[in-house]
Amino acid sequence: MARPASRHLGEDSQPARIDQREDRPGNTGPVSAEYLKRHLLHQGVYLERIRGDRVLHEALTVGVDPLHLALVFNLSHTAASRYAAIIRNLLDDEIEQTAESE
Repeated sequence: MARPASRHLGEDSQPARIDQREDRPGNTGPVSAEYLKRHLLHQGVYLERIRGDRVLHEALTVGVDPLHLALVFNLSHTAASRYAAIIRNLLDDEIEQTAESE
């Protein structure tokens, strides 16, 4: 059985992962949060922003379900509800803009 990634990336390719180090030959273990912060902050990228974007993308993809977000991302009920409210507002704004343009 073929690996799922092989359909899109070729037989020998592996999907890119942000949690593995390949800066030295043979070193492909997980990286620490400190390593990511140091290297991403140098580029102006914040881990909290990446995580927030992932949560919002999941909510847009799967649907506005705070329980799902809480379980998948280990969020508190309050945080999951906030993300769900953000997505509801975005979707409502999009519906209003579409209605106005017609």
